[in-house]
Amino acid sequence: MRVLVTGATGYIGSAVARALRSRGHDVVGLARTPESAEHLRAAAVEPVLGSLATLDVLRRITQEVDAVAHAAFARYGIDDMAEAGTVETAAVHAILAAAAGRPVIYTSGIGVVGETKGRAVAEDDPVDPAPGMAWRRQLELDTLAAGHGIVVRPPLVYGRAGGLVLTGLIAAAIAAGASRYVTPGDNAWPNVHVDDLGDAFALALEKAPPSTILHAVSGVSTPRAVAVAIGRLIEKPSATEGLPRNQAEGVVPFPDWLTAHQQIDARRTHELLGWLPDRPSVTDDIEFGSYRALLTPEP
Repeated sequence: MRVLVTGATGYIGSAVARALRSRGHDVVGLARTPESAEHLRAAAVEPVLGSLATLDVLRRITQEVDAVAHAAFARYGIDDMAEAGTVETAAVHAILAAAAGRPVIYTSGIGVVGETKGRAVAEDDPVDPAPGMAWRRQLELDTLAAGHGIVVRPPLVYGRAGGLVLTGLIAAAIAAGASRYVTPGDNAWPNVHVDDLGDAFALALEKAPPSTILHAVSGVSTPRAVAVAIGRLIEKPSATEGLPRNQAEGVVPFPDWLTAHQQIDARRTHELLGWLPDRPSVTDDIEFGSYRALLTPEP
């Protein structure tokens, strides 16, 4: 297939592009700047200048490919979720309309599920998103209703020394000389290695029926276990510290993300795709793997 990957220069999108190319597919990627276009060419991805805001470009290139993996996220990101939702909604609607029945993956997130309250939530179970995630849940429903869309929900994504949450936690630990978490820290925190996630996207385009929700979850840890691994990474294990929620604000990055309890059932996704994740666990990758690169400042 010839596949458009939005966000192909980003953390998740680049993994999707790598996985697709490794399976023999041709990849087209959106590039916001000429420099980004050169980066894509170096990765053997055909660049197209544009962004989520250039709807005419999105419509045109969608009509020229066999499938779309929408892995980009509006640049406003977590700094302005309302604005991000507006841009995302317009872009996804444009892609779905232009695809004319061809497969389209919309990247949502496990955050849409909300608190699971002691039950393991499977792909088609009811969800309870926080108010700030309502627009993302609506985009899931719009994608499913289109009749040719697939929804992928990643959890915490790690690996290759990246990921907004983990790099933020590690940077904070290095600066403070201590790894911190929000007590009690034993809530379920599902995760997936970025390269395993890329494989799941490729398999979804090849195998998933339309109007399917997929939970791209390969493992589960806890914020406390992650904090302990970070403490060992920075060689200050005895300084790992749990803080009550009212003391964590402004000290521990992403406290809301760290305190959500989410038990996720992903068995159907694994069985449907024949997906066999095999990368290191999140704690092993922090302590012994790719994140050790963050300890050495760039020259």
